[in-house]
Amino acid sequence: MELNFPLILRKDDQLLVGVYNEKEASLTELTEDGAVYTGDYRECEVVFNPAHKNRFAHASTTHLRYSEVRASGDSFTFVLLFEMEVGAIIKELQFSPCGKYLVAFSTMDAKRAPNGNLLVLECETGKVIKQVMQSRWPALVWTGSEEFCVRVVNNCLHVLDGALSGGSEDGSADGGALCKMNLNLPQDKEAVFSASPSTALPLLAVFIPFHKQQPASLVIARLPNLLDPLLKLSFARSEAAEFFWSTSGDFVAFLVSTERDPSGKNYYGTARLHIVDVKNKSVADVKLSGEGDTVHYCAWSPTSDELLVVHGRMPRNKVTLFNKKGIALLTFGEAPRNMADWSPDGKEIVMGGSGNLAGDYKFYSIKPSSTAVPSATPNGSLNDKCSFTFWAPDSHNFLCTNVFTKLRVDNKVAFYKTNGECVVTKKFPMLYGAHWVQMKATKDYAPRPASPVKTTTEVKEKPQAYRAPGNNAPNFHRPKADAAEVKAAGPPGSKLVEKKKRRR
Repeated sequence: MELNFPLILRKDDQLLVGVYNEKEASLTELTEDGAVYTGDYRECEVVFNPAHKNRFAHASTTHLRYSEVRASGDSFTFVLLFEMEVGAIIKELQFSPCGKYLVAFSTMDAKRAPNGNLLVLECETGKVIKQVMQSRWPALVWTGSEEFCVRVVNNCLHVLDGALSGGSEDGSADGGALCKMNLNLPQDKEAVFSASPSTALPLLAVFIPFHKQQPASLVIARLPNLLDPLLKLSFARSEAAEFFWSTSGDFVAFLVSTERDPSGKNYYGTARLHIVDVKNKSVADVKLSGEGDTVHYCAWSPTSDELLVVHGRMPRNKVTLFNKKGIALLTFGEAPRNMADWSPDGKEIVMGGSGNLAGDYKFYSIKPSSTAVPSATPNGSLNDKCSFTFWAPDSHNFLCTNVFTKLRVDNKVAFYKTNGECVVTKKFPMLYGAHWVQMKATKDYAPRPASPVKTTTEVKEKPQAYRAPGNNAPNFHRPKADAAEVKAAGPPGSKLVEKKKRRR
């Protein structure tokens, strides 16, 4: 069993290594030389290299650094790979899919960054290979193999070589673009585009919103040829979209929405979810259980083509597991939720409500079945009103954080097991971020059985609403009982018929 798990703790004036030990129920902050960076780290979040999970980029107000976390016995240290001084304050960082390039985006300031606010660096050498002016973020989108890169230039979508070779410094020269697509959008509209994570097929999905009485459209093309799409669909007056690619890259969940519902049934507009099979060029409509349901969260399994969707009307929503054809496999009852996420090994899921919701989280083990309908077994639950949640790399521990950017008081980190048992909680005067560091591949972590479910004597009662002394009136505002029990979802269109009791 893994004993020590490193984390990166981002404070206002420090970036340091923390070590979590489940057996000793402790979180130790390493303050010796080599485990701490000093500087103003309030502005930019830490970003990890997808190819080397223990390497990360971080930026203070004066420096951009690329570092590695290395094990040293039972302890951990930072190893600086490269650093550079920056004039403008860096706001966003991004790695290319194979981890070859690092993109840094800063505020547009002609005095502090006269050569451009967008930097592209080579991770191996730290050399700047491109610096341009850019107002849009994300600025560059690479395909899964980094063969091609896509960028918006002057209301036009440019397909570039993945190494960003050729063309002028601003990327506007015709020699630098392998293909161009004119978007013809007004200034208040933006196209949304996303590349497939597949390394075999360089696919790009582009959504062009409704504008000037032109219907919204979805285009899926094989790069570099954008002008000859594999699939093109029309979505009437849709104004926004989100893409969710499956891990295999063969399917993409596509959520389109409008700001206004013409029928007037939903104040927040309309939302529709579709699953596109890019190889067979087919589209499946995902039918949600309730009329006017809004989709709050989507997450593909890291090991299979199954989609987890949080949908419904706030504050009580349902969670449904769909297959790649949009058919419901499992449904979980209503509860205050806005997220549902898979563990790194794809064997467990957690669902709950962060932010303004009650902070109730439940864990389930997902087991595949030979009948193609998986089963879900409840493991445990916890209550923690937090800002963000993260699975540990071993898929057994769970982290809840309260950070300064969301809540200016009660900043903390809390570690839980999947049975809901709180291992350790530590508070900070000011915390801006906490992130697990994955020191090895997910498959290399030893499998562990689920922790035993807590008994009823261990479960703390939830605080009840205040009632004045002597007030014996019934509580009409008591929330409904949590209906978060797992039910197998039948074929589309089937309904459960309940026999009504006959009046006497």
